[in-house]
Amino acid sequence: MCTFAGWLHKEKQIYETMNNLEHDNAKHALDFHRVSTCGIICYLILDVKKPRPSLFLRDHWTYLSCVRHAGGIVIIMYVIYAGSPVMRFQRAIRCNKGKIIQLMHAYSFHVNRSLSHKTKSVYISLVTLTGMVCAHPKLQEVLHMCGCVSLLGTIFAAFDRMVEYLNLLQQKRATAFKGYESQLHFTEYLRALVHVDAAWKEADGSGSGIDSGFPAYLYNDVSQIRRKLVETLGTDLTVVERGNPLWHTGNAVPLEGGIDRERMPWNYIWQVAYAKACGFGLDSLVAWNTFVNDFIDGHLFPM
Repeated sequence: MCTFAGWLHKEKQIYETMNNLEHDNAKHALDFHRVSTCGIICYLILDVKKPRPSLFLRDHWTYLSCVRHAGGIVIIMYVIYAGSPVMRFQRAIRCNKGKIIQLMHAYSFHVNRSLSHKTKSVYISLVTLTGMVCAHPKLQEVLHMCGCVSLLGTIFAAFDRMVEYLNLLQQKRATAFKGYESQLHFTEYLRALVHVDAAWKEADGSGSGIDSGFPAYLYNDVSQIRRKLVETLGTDLTVVERGNPLWHTGNAVPLEGGIDRERMPWNYIWQVAYAKACGFGLDSLVAWNTFVNDFIDGHLFPM
């Protein structure tokens, strides 16, 4: 993905290791994944002649089996294992689909345990899953419905982002018009006032700060990635090419023969899950189910 960042001149926003998602890092990362995913899909459907685009739309795994170009394999695997899950996670939140969010946390657990340098991300997903799965079946339905909240009744936001936004509104009230605003903190019309505030900001153009739609300015980036993919990979992905020209150094390297974590992370995820490889920063082989059982017994419900 460093190659894509270079094509878009975003090396200062997107780099190999992002230490955190503070400030604008989350926005940069989300926009980059959406642009990369859309650019790749447009390239596969509109530009690639072989294999046929209709096959990609019908069965992407069969399509992948026909691809012999290392660069083509990499971009397809990126869409399957990174780009599509990121967008699916976001859309599930925006549509308040709690069951899909639960599945995405399960997938995130495996990805974070094998590839992420932030070990807390593993436990965040695991604690979330434990809360959802171990609750009473009737409560699970409530959790699935309440995982996201909407101010406008149309676009949902993750509950923690919603709480952060409401806290921000409270802070603004605490510093302006104290005499009048302090009474509004406890009014029965608070929900209506928050709705009006969010609706006004959406209509006025500034936005409420919780919506992450697909801005118009990103279309140029999608077109740029599509053009660069045509120049780099061509339009026939059935041609045998063992070197991956999208490697971050600019030199084509084969997928085999290197470290799977770097060259074929889609394999490395499941190697870690089934104790065939150590996860990032770990020095022992631990299967995913053993890891979960140890965490629940030793941390959540210690005996």
